[in-house]
Amino acid sequence: MHTNTSPPSRPPTQSVWHLSSTDVRSVDCPTCDAAKGQPCLSLRNRPLNVLHRGRSSRYLNLRFGLRATRPRRGGPEAAAHPLTGPALRAVPVAHNEPWRLPRNELADLITFSFLDHAKVVVAEACGVERTGLTELLYDGDRLSASIDALTYAQHDLQIRREERCLAVGRWDQETQHLDWQYAAVAQRAQEARKEFQRRRTEDLTAAGVLPGLPATDDPREQALLWLAQHLEPQFRRLLTEHAAAAGLPPEASAAVRTRHGAIERATARGLIHAPLHGDALRVHGMSEGEFRLRVLRDASTQADRDDALCHPLLLHRWRQHLKQLQTEVAPGALSPSAQSLAPLAWEELRPQSLHEVRELMGRRRLLGNLLQRYGENRRLRYAVHDAISIAEHAHPEKPLLMAAARDAREELGRRHPDLYKLIRNLLEPHLTRYGRLRLRNAQDRQQARGQVMLALLESERAAAPPRQVRC
Repeated sequence: MHTNTSPPSRPPTQSVWHLSSTDVRSVDCPTCDAAKGQPCLSLRNRPLNVLHRGRSSRYLNLRFGLRATRPRRGGPEAAAHPLTGPALRAVPVAHNEPWRLPRNELADLITFSFLDHAKVVVAEACGVERTGLTELLYDGDRLSASIDALTYAQHDLQIRREERCLAVGRWDQETQHLDWQYAAVAQRAQEARKEFQRRRTEDLTAAGVLPGLPATDDPREQALLWLAQHLEPQFRRLLTEHAAAAGLPPEASAAVRTRHGAIERATARGLIHAPLHGDALRVHGMSEGEFRLRVLRDASTQADRDDALCHPLLLHRWRQHLKQLQTEVAPGALSPSAQSLAPLAWEELRPQSLHEVRELMGRRRLLGNLLQRYGENRRLRYAVHDAISIAEHAHPEKPLLMAAARDAREELGRRHPDLYKLIRNLLEPHLTRYGRLRLRNAQDRQQARGQVMLALLESERAAAPPRQVRC
């Protein structure tokens, strides 16, 4: 007898999502204030070829109510809010070989998925060839992100190799393959860092910031420069007066004591495009304990990064906490240095269980992540300070400020003729027959400056009234 049977029940379906630049541009950017439909902006208020991480996170939250996270290896699916329909969840598309995707899809994928970006840079470093792949990974706007992915991959391969050695107790074929991948990625990372520095120099040179002004060979000018350094408080007051007389705002001549102070002044003057609002403003107002936890949470994951920490006004605070955490984590990770993930002497270790091995690898992975974040922080600081240097060099106030500083030094020399004459006498042995300075290199100039500063201090002590000793 024929009976109708119901079809077997299917497992719950999952709605996979794939981000595109067009989709993400449909929301404004919380990092740079780029409007809907517009590209993200650099610190110099110029359009970028890539989009900020915070913009993709905002898009996902608005559309799906989720973060752009990936499920952990061997663990349950990352939590996501259900969409319409029973048992329907939105999860990222998984790609075993993402470098084979069409060019436009690959460009979007490595922009929004850090772990896929890491897969692609490892494949490229290990010899995968494809037209335009190297240019896509290491163009002007993606070079820093690719260095970040290479750093993560280098630490990941090192830790997996060490974990394998501890688990099997020997150097087997899989360990050898991991070591080969590690060497290839480490070499590619070193090449990428050199390229990063080369492009920095190229950009600063094209903007006229480099090469800097050569050291003066005019003894009068050099004497006034060192006198201004010795009497810095007086020089600063005179500079403020002359700058105000030239119509410059007070912040243009304000003294900058720290790198963070330079960023604050540049932000106040509008030299860099770095709006502080939203999540970045909330993080800026956090206590040190709350900020530390935020830094630690950011270093504990790769897929869901904290874009607010990358704000220029938070970079130096982020750096301080990273260094503190590295120092605290390094001993537990069996790394003699907090500045690098030193190779593990696995032959000398005798772990009692696999759980103990995984705990050790977890501590080493955390140190690797902290070092990776420190590298990202350093490149961001370089980018900010380079942008400030370029903006200051091209600012119309620069000639007026330089003239005000020159006038302030001249007046300082007139007010202290004895100290000026003392410096000129000390520079006399370093003059050529034509009256120019003969300080051949920076070391000679630094040695002469040390002699001048010491003589100025002794002159001040000799001129000071004797101290009265109370009986």
